[in-house]
Amino acid sequence: MAGEVSLNCTLSKNYVPVTQEPQKLYALVDVQVAGESVTGRMPINLNLVLDHSGSMSGKKIADLREAVKFVIDQLEPNDIISVTIFNDSVDVILPSQAVTDKANLKSLINSIDADDGTTISLGMRAGLDEIAKNLAPDKVNRVLLLTDGQTHGDEDKCEELAKESGTKGVPINALGLGDDWNAELLSQIANHSGGSSTFLKDPGVITGVFQGEVRWLQAIAAQNSEVTFRLTKDVTMERVHRTIPDIAQLGLAAPDDRTVSVRIGEISKDHGQRLLFELMVPPRQAGQYRIAQVEISYDLPMAGLMNEKVRTDILLNYSSDPSLTRQVNAAVLNIAERIAAWRMAQKPENLSADQLQRVGTVLLSAGDSELGTKVLEMAKTVRLGQQLSEEDKKTIRFETGKTVRLDKQT
Repeated sequence: MAGEVSLNCTLSKNYVPVTQEPQKLYALVDVQVAGESVTGRMPINLNLVLDHSGSMSGKKIADLREAVKFVIDQLEPNDIISVTIFNDSVDVILPSQAVTDKANLKSLINSIDADDGTTISLGMRAGLDEIAKNLAPDKVNRVLLLTDGQTHGDEDKCEELAKESGTKGVPINALGLGDDWNAELLSQIANHSGGSSTFLKDPGVITGVFQGEVRWLQAIAAQNSEVTFRLTKDVTMERVHRTIPDIAQLGLAAPDDRTVSVRIGEISKDHGQRLLFELMVPPRQAGQYRIAQVEISYDLPMAGLMNEKVRTDILLNYSSDPSLTRQVNAAVLNIAERIAAWRMAQKPENLSADQLQRVGTVLLSAGDSELGTKVLEMAKTVRLGQQLSEEDKKTIRFETGKTVRLDKQT
């Protein structure tokens, strides 16, 4: 079937000057799933890995129970759910099963209570085992991990499990509640597995965040997607970032010096996927040159299509005419600037007032007025010689990269 997935590439400049030195160039790859190519939705295979340590007592655990019940209500009989809870030990309170008896499933959730410490790897191991029971390429497989505290010396094990999960095609979306959890660990769990990480400032937003996560899963149409660049001589790839639903630097696989591939996994029919590739192009004489061929391979299970491919060529003009080489694609450069701001925000404790000012300004320019204003206030705080709070640090680190708001935390 032709046209079920579109692939478009836009350069930051269509004309570069004739020089004696290599030049940096951005290539924005936009992938979209045609709505008419997909009927219905893929079944979901979801595991919730939930912290129920002592610090989750009171409103946190009560709101968490209600959020899980809400998730159950949003699923359908052909979906699969399992729930794993952990503190110093682990308990699978809801083994992997179809969502056919919602009343019974929700009654089991009432048994979640708060007690003892936090050992995240125990919950992750049990959660991945539950996901594996119904793991299939025609399902949207996902783990949602929520914690509000520091894990007890098993950080390396958590990262190993995240890598295992990513290898199996199961992204882990890591959710940190409050301000007393290991930001670096949750970021690495998300990165290694191909998932995302999110800061939940208080328990009142858990249901909204869970709702957004389920809505995202229900919109996934393409699976097992991979973008491959076949570069021409002397063109090199520096790095690549995903930009939907959040910014993340992706790993590159290079089977040879002219081929670079990046796995992007799932594609939403509502939002598609956008990737920003950073290239270095060599000196050339004036003229038009093909610098790369881009190909995406993907599965579209609901249309019965597997390992489909779409490709396009990237053409670049070299010119000695300044009126041409001065022209830039502002939309592509704005995305590059947003990514640069996100990269700075990953170490919020090291940011100067001027850097915070820059991040805030970029966010305002991108249309995120609420977060941009908050970051500009943080810049004022630092300029006065004060330290950022833990909430401020987590806000800037985890919110700066959000380009699609799956929820609205109020």
